[in-house]
Amino acid sequence: MDVNIIGICVTVLLSVIGLALGIYFGLRGFSNRIADKVDETKSSVVLELSGIKESMVKVITRVDDVWLLASAFMTGKSVGTVEIELKNFGKTMVSAEVAEKETRYIIRPEKGKFIAKTIIKMSKITALARTELETFGDETTMVNAGDILVITIPSVDAGLCTNYMSYFLKWLDTEYAGGFKAQVDKFEKGIKI
Repeated sequence: MDVNIIGICVTVLLSVIGLALGIYFGLRGFSNRIADKVDETKSSVVLELSGIKESMVKVITRVDDVWLLASAFMTGKSVGTVEIELKNFGKTMVSAEVAEKETRYIIRPEKGKFIAKTIIKMSKITALARTELETFGDETTMVNAGDILVITIPSVDAGLCTNYMSYFLKWLDTEYAGGFKAQVDKFEKGIKI
């Protein structure tokens, strides 16, 4: 064999090996960047989807609350309703609805109405919010429509819930009834023309 042919073959072989290594390392770096982009995109999609899931849970809970209020408002009472006489609100209907992790009470007074935002504000001024935290580890949530109040208690323990509702109804008839008038008077008595 001729030395020139062997030189050409070695040169071509080394060129092919060099080209193969260049393509391998080039594709490897390119695929790593693509993999990083795919991982980054996947993480952002998962983050967005978790936010959507949380929003869906809030919407479903809100729809349940609206449906509960609408059905109680249309029928006037729910199954299993208990009637309690309150000094400031008259005959008050109280109905319970037990879910997997919470208990909802629908409260409908004969006279007057409960304002959820005012109840929440006054619960923080008085001992009610502290009692909720000590009893359940969390505060209750409330929504109202007209004269109906729906209070959601983060417990399904019948004893805890009924004891709390007894305390809550007494609180409504005393501290809320008196405090509500005092709160409103602060914002009305100073009005002059």
